[in-house]
Amino acid sequence: MSDIDTVIRASRQLEHLLASRLGATGRGLHAKINSVERRLPPDLVKGLRWVATMRNKVVHDEAFRLPNRGKFAREARRLQRRVRQLAPSYLRVVVAVVAAALAAAAVVCLLR
Repeated sequence: MSDIDTVIRASRQLEHLLASRLGATGRGLHAKINSVERRLPPDLVKGLRWVATMRNKVVHDEAFRLPNRGKFAREARRLQRRVRQLAPSYLRVVVAVVAAALAAAAVVCLLR
């Protein structure tokens, strides 16, 4: 697999995970990271931005080559695992917020 194949596949997978698991929005990996950044640990944001930067370099700079394709692939897989691990706790927060909102709405209805 070429550098571009490796980087595009990893970026696409991370974009999908951020969108489907965390509700990230925007076009491209940097935009999706921006949309959920405040909910992510700083070291995870740094790793995700590194992948996005490598993706942009591979796509837009004809002369750019990954310094170490194997290291890139390992890091991308590690980041994918970390994003997957965050999803359950994020979803618990969403469920708790929705439950609290429904309870508050029920109290308001009862008080009327």
